[in-house]
Amino acid sequence: MKKRVLWLGLSFLLVTALVLTSCIPADEGQQEEEEEEEEEGESVTPTPGVNFTGPILISGKASSGAIKFRISEDRASITFVAITLKDLKSDGFSAESINKEVSGSFPVIGGSFDASIAGIGEIEGHFTSPRKAIGTINITLEIPLSEPLELGEWGWSARYTSGFGR
Repeated sequence: MKKRVLWLGLSFLLVTALVLTSCIPADEGQQEEEEEEEEEGESVTPTPGVNFTGPILISGKASSGAIKFRISEDRASITFVAITLKDLKSDGFSAESINKEVSGSFPVIGGSFDASIAGIGEIEGHFTSPRKAIGTINITLEIPLSEPLELGEWGWSARYTSGFGR
């Protein structure tokens, strides 16, 4: 009789645990994605003081590219921009990896930005959520002792990251 009561109690606890775990809301990542989707289409201001990083959708000129930037504490500007290109190949120039970093104050107005960044080129974009941005970059690299290297216009996307140095 004791074994039956014990098994009945354990079975009840197991079923209760399964029911409770199925009632737990979606993980935070999923919830954030759903919140971000709801905010798309509106004027979105970025989270203050955070870093963003993501791919540059480049092909033919480099095997891969990445963009990084930082939002000011007051959300009014981007204070740092960097791009990295791997296996860069262009007329008369090639490099295994090239990294360009620029500090400055590039305004963010109504959740959008458009800036000419010395040594990198023209970048424009907008925030689709406080932690996600998309845009285009027209890359014109300034290479020492050489003419500027025009690589064309490419799309990019970036997300909040916990940090990258600066």
